[in-house]
Amino acid sequence: MAAVKQWRPRVDVVITFMHWGVEYTTCPKRAERSRARDLVAAGADLVIGSHPHIQQGIGMMGRSLVAYSLGNFVWFLNDRPDRASTGVLHVRVSGRHVDKAWWVATHTLDSGEPAKVTDRVWLARVRKDLANRRQCADLRTPTGWNVG
Repeated sequence: MAAVKQWRPRVDVVITFMHWGVEYTTCPKRAERSRARDLVAAGADLVIGSHPHIQQGIGMMGRSLVAYSLGNFVWFLNDRPDRASTGVLHVRVSGRHVDKAWWVATHTLDSGEPAKVTDRVWLARVRKDLANRRQCADLRTPTGWNVG
């Protein structure tokens, strides 16, 4: 928190990258949600997380974008569909304003490499999963949100 507060007046955008969460859980625990609120209150514009090995909620908390977990972009253990579902988060920021956020859905091949999701049924499932995970994380849908 001290580092966020220290840098807030000195830079245009404050991005935090957190290594947190419980592996293979789709919703962030109370501790992560509390920490995200504290980071946003301290001045973080983007709070990005990793560690659970699957996607968690991505959305707006106040004027800040929070992505609790992006999933595994390159990963060898894909024995369940939720472990293979991943993607690339794009965010457009002007000053401290998050103008737009969108998700390019990918899945991890057996080789561990990512490939863009083009199947409409799979994309529909990803959209539904991300909406449910955003809801359980108490986040709002970002402006311009699209999953494709």
